[in-house]
Amino acid sequence: MELFKKYGVLDYINACFDVLHTMSRDYIVEEIDIFINARKQSA
Repeated sequence: MELFKKYGVLDYINACFDVLHTMSRDYIVEEIDIFINARKQSA
């Protein structure tokens, strides 16, 4: 949860929920990984 809070993952999930909830678990995890890595690089 600390990692999610640090990079705003829950806000991302809320903003993209309409698309994400129709995808597979693997897809969602991959999208979260991509999101976190992008946030790490911009920090």
